[in-house]
Amino acid sequence: MRARLVLAAVFAAAVLFAVPSAALAVAPDAYEDDDTTATANVYVLGTAEARSLDTSSDIDWVRFNVTAGERYIIGTYGSVTTTDEADTKLYLYDSSGTLLISEDDDGPGYYSGFTYTATASGTWYLAIDLYGGGSNTGTYTFVADLVSTVSGTVRDAAGAPVPGAIVAVFSPYTATTTFDDDNDFQMDETAADGSYTIECWPGQHRLGAWSGSDIGYYDGAALLADATEFPVPGDAALTGYDITLSGLTGADAYESDGTTATATALTVPTAGQWRSIYPTGDVDIASFAVSPGHTYAVGTYGDDAFTDDADTYLYLVDSNGTRVIDTDDDGGPGYYSLVSATATQTETWYVRVRGYSSITDGAYRLAVSEVATISGTVRDGAGDPIEGCTVYAYGPWDFSSWGSVVYTTTAADGTYSLGGLVAAPYHVRFYGPTGYEEEWYLDAATEASATQITLGSGESRGSVDATLALSDGAEIRGTVTDRLGNGLSGLKVHASSDATDAWDWTYIGGTYTLDGLPGGDYTVWFEDTANVYLDEYYDDARDEDDAEVVHVDDGDIASGIDATLTRAGGVSGSIVNSQSVDVAGAWAYLYQVSSSGSSYSLVDQDLTDASGDFAIGDLDAGVYTLRFTDPGGTYASEWWQDAALFDTCTTFTVSAGSTRTVGT
Repeated sequence: MRARLVLAAVFAAAVLFAVPSAALAVAPDAYEDDDTTATANVYVLGTAEARSLDTSSDIDWVRFNVTAGERYIIGTYGSVTTTDEADTKLYLYDSSGTLLISEDDDGPGYYSGFTYTATASGTWYLAIDLYGGGSNTGTYTFVADLVSTVSGTVRDAAGAPVPGAIVAVFSPYTATTTFDDDNDFQMDETAADGSYTIECWPGQHRLGAWSGSDIGYYDGAALLADATEFPVPGDAALTGYDITLSGLTGADAYESDGTTATATALTVPTAGQWRSIYPTGDVDIASFAVSPGHTYAVGTYGDDAFTDDADTYLYLVDSNGTRVIDTDDDGGPGYYSLVSATATQTETWYVRVRGYSSITDGAYRLAVSEVATISGTVRDGAGDPIEGCTVYAYGPWDFSSWGSVVYTTTAADGTYSLGGLVAAPYHVRFYGPTGYEEEWYLDAATEASATQITLGSGESRGSVDATLALSDGAEIRGTVTDRLGNGLSGLKVHASSDATDAWDWTYIGGTYTLDGLPGGDYTVWFEDTANVYLDEYYDDARDEDDAEVVHVDDGDIASGIDATLTRAGGVSGSIVNSQSVDVAGAWAYLYQVSSSGSSYSLVDQDLTDASGDFAIGDLDAGVYTLRFTDPGGTYASEWWQDAALFDTCTTFTVSAGSTRTVGT
C-alpha cells in the first residue's frame, strides 16, 4: 500500500506535490479543462457528477454559491462498478482565497467528505486533488448539497434501546468493497434512549450499527451485503431508520458442535461457511473426509460485512485424535488462520476452531478445499524479469481491509508461486525490490482497486503477472515483530516531518515500506489499531519526545527502521523520586505472585526511559507485584507502593489481553 502524504494547497495556482510516480491510464472527464479557479465549473447543488483525476497533476475545481447560516455537505464517493478509485483530497476556499477546510479520507475508503456552515453568503471554490499528488489516479463521483439527516433508534434483540452504539452510513466505494463506511464523517453515537441522527449527503446508502460485539443493519439484515439500500435526497430529514442488533456475534447455525461427536460434517470443498465464536470460550468442530495423496487446506477469513472479526486459533486432528499439523493462530488474513496438510490414508479429519484467548468472540468464515496456488511472472517495463520481488496473497479480513496470507519472492527468471491456499477470494500484491514501484494485480496502484482472484478447490491459477515501473522519491523500510521475533502484519506505521505525514500497513512477515517521500527528517511511529500490542516510536521510545529522528534524502532508502512490540496484556507505569521528578535508567522488576500469596517468581523486567516510563507485556492473567531498583545507587530499592519487603507489598491483578497501568 502506498504512503499517505499530507501537503499544502495554493489557491488559484497549484497544489504542491511529492515527486509523481507513473499513473494508471484513466480517461479525462467531461468537465476539463477545470484545473484553475478561473476555469472552475459552475456546480449545481445536489448534482452527482461523475469525474476523474486522470494524471498526477490533474486538479478539478468547482464553484457554487452559498447562503450565510446554511450547513453544506460536500464529498466524493465511488460506485459498485468502480475498479480505479481516486484517492481524493478536498480543499474548500472562500472567494477571497482563504482556505476554510481541507479533508482527506472521511468519505468511503480513500474518498473524502465533510460538512461546513457558511458564515457569509457568496461563492465557494473547491479543489479536488490527489492525496500527495502521487500515482493513485482514478474516478470518483462528486456531490455537494444542503445537509440531509437520517435518524432512528438502535435496539437489542429484546427491543431495549442501546445507548452508546456506533451508527454508520455506508456509501458506494468500489466493485470489490461495494459499500464502505464513511469513517468519522457520517457516523453518530446513540443517546441514552438509543436514538441517533446522522448528517448525510444525497445518494444511495446502507446503514449499520454495532455495540461491543453485537451488530445489525437496516432493514433487519445480519450482513452489510444484505442490508437494504435506500436513497437520501438533498436537504431532507429522514426518520424511522431503526436498527436491531443481533446478527454476527450470536451463536451460529451449527451449534452445538463443540465435540467430535457433534461435529458438523463438511464436504470438500466448503467455501466461506459463516460461523461465530460465541459466547466467549466457544469451540467449533467440523469434520471432513480425506483421501491419501491429496493435500488439503483449511482456513478462516472474514468479509466486508464483519465489524467483529474473530481472532481464531485452529487445530487439525485425525480420526484418532492425533494432531495432523501444528496449531495455527494468525496464518490467515489479519487474525484469522490457515493450515494445509497431505493425507496418507482414507479417514476423517477434524478441524477445531476456538478464540485466541478465553475472552475472544466474533465472526469468521470457514473454508475447506484441496490446496490451491497462484503463480506468475514479474517483469520491468522493458520486459526483463525482476528477481527478488516479494509477492503477497491477501484474503478478506473485515469490513475495511484485507490481510496478508502467504508470500514468496521471485526467482532469477521473475517467476513465483504462492501455494498452500484454501479456495477463497484473494488480492495479489507485488512489492518490488529497491528502485521499483509496488502494484496490485491487475495493474492497480491500490489494494482497493485490485482485481479479485477467486480460487477453486485445487486450482492452480497461472499468469497472474505484473510489470513494475521504476520508482522516485525517498523510502523508509523496516520490519515490525513481537518479542519472539515473529513478524506482525496489519499494524500501521506512520512517518511524519514538518510538512509531510505518511503511513503504511505492515504485511505478512511484518515488513512495511513508506515510499514516494520527500527527503527530510522523519519521526516514525508504530501503531496497532486493534490494541493487541503497545504502540511505540522508533527507536524503542514510548513517546514522541524520546523518538530517534530518521533522516532520508531524495532517491535514497532508510532501511532497518524496525520495531519490537509488546502485547498490550501487560503492566506499564513510571518511576519518580520524592520530588516527583522522573527517574530514568531505573529497573522495574515484575513478579507473579503464587495463589497462596506466600511466594513470587520473576517474570520480566524493563529499564525506564528518559521520562521514567516502563512497560512489560506478553503477560498471562494473574496476580503480580513490582520491585524497583536504581543501578546507580542514588535511590534505595523498594517494592510497589513504597514497601520495603515483599511481605508488606501490595499486589495487583492483570486481566487477559489488557494492560494494567500502575502508580509508582
